[in-house]
Amino acid sequence: MKRFKFDYSLRYAMIITMSVQDTMSRQIQKGIVIMKKNSEYKKKKAIKRYLDGEKVKQIAGAMKISTSTIYSWIRQYNEKRNSIANEVTELRKLAERQQKMIEILKTVDCTVSAPLKEKLSAMEKLYGKYNNHLLCETMEVDREVHFLTASNEAKAKITGIISAVRN
Repeated sequence: MKRFKFDYSLRYAMIITMSVQDTMSRQIQKGIVIMKKNSEYKKKKAIKRYLDGEKVKQIAGAMKISTSTIYSWIRQYNEKRNSIANEVTELRKLAERQQKMIEILKTVDCTVSAPLKEKLSAMEKLYGKYNNHLLCETMEVDREVHFLTASNEAKAKITGIISAVRN
């Protein structure tokens, strides 16, 4: 009989323990959420202070954060800023390239859907003014076909440009 009471009380104790652990884990989770918000605020504040010229040791002492943590935040901030700058640079290059393609399309006297001979003769007039790769891409002409069918005069211009670039 004692054994039955012992088992019953043990089960009861396990249920209470599990309930307490569950409650504690919920409280911890809530605390972690609050800490994350606080840490984001602290991170922004520390980075702003650093950008304003304050030394990392002073920031660390005032905010009671290790210097390595602040350096890590600064590194993350710089990486994010650099990735955004790189993306902006890539977008600018793309916009310039598209602008040149629009200029080519306005300049040529045929459309992209015109027969190959027509496109090649229109492109021949633009040699030296635009990059051949850009011309071929804009007019949707294979570069090998373009080079093989170009006139001798055009081939001389192209090979001159290629040799100038290589030197």
